[in-house]
Amino acid sequence: MLPVPAPGPATPIPGETPPWLPSGRATGRGLGAIFEPRSIAIVGASANPEKRGHHILRSLQESGYAGRVYAVNRTGGRILGHEAFRSVSELPEAVDLAVVSLPAPATPGVVRECGQRGITGAVVLAVGFGESGPEGARLETELRRAAVEAEIRVVGPNTSGLLNLAHGINLIGARGIRPGGIALLSQSGNIILGLMNGLSASSRLGVSVCCGLGNEMDVGFGEVLEFLGSHPETRAVVVHLEGTKDARRFLSAAAAIAPGKPVIVLKTGRTAPGARSALSHTGVIAGPYERLRAGFRQAGVVEVTRSDELLPVA
Repeated sequence: MLPVPAPGPATPIPGETPPWLPSGRATGRGLGAIFEPRSIAIVGASANPEKRGHHILRSLQESGYAGRVYAVNRTGGRILGHEAFRSVSELPEAVDLAVVSLPAPATPGVVRECGQRGITGAVVLAVGFGESGPEGARLETELRRAAVEAEIRVVGPNTSGLLNLAHGINLIGARGIRPGGIALLSQSGNIILGLMNGLSASSRLGVSVCCGLGNEMDVGFGEVLEFLGSHPETRAVVVHLEGTKDARRFLSAAAAIAPGKPVIVLKTGRTAPGARSALSHTGVIAGPYERLRAGFRQAGVVEVTRSDELLPVA
């Protein structure tokens, strides 16, 4: 049996990769600022209850997050009891994490502004990037370039958000989720909500960390698995995988944590039509399934073939 390969390089920005960042990613920074932030800014916070910038601000209040929370809205005022700063540059401190709830075209500029303010992590919620065609792919390349230049780590874009219930962090807006030992990773917001609701409704188990990887532009499945390997509240990891931009790192990370924390995977996009569907959903190309399946076996990953098997196996 061949050993699981070491993590390979990520996809660089064509013709634009700085020489000190050969991978094209803002490497060298951990994920603590994203999953365990001491302070959070909601960029695009809104007084409109229908907007995600409102839902997230409210969710942080309801989940008992003890860190500092700032609202950023260009019109100022007050939102859910928070003073709204008109721009990232006006924030009174360099927060750990910025949640960017703005239309896609505005995100590269905001990410650059976050880097200039000293912010080290961002969650970009917007859709309209690599999953949406050539113009979206161009915008995603611009966002990636902005993140590299600003030295800021990014979850997303096209993400449902994340939560870490032990720290009171709920950037998804889901309610009534029981804390527990199961971590959930997916590129689909609907799958994540279904899994969380399934855990709460059908078992005594609960959620430790939940993360929507979206287009996996920067932070990917493998890196989050590495983080979960040392996350004390997580006892098992459930992964709904459409495709990944760094299968080698995913398998290497899974092999490292699976002996102590089982990794259960549902791989969709196993056929050619399914791979095309995954590309249209997240902009991530699904590789040859049989090769990935062999990698699962070598890494000790438990693979299931139906979504209703994920939670019982976990």
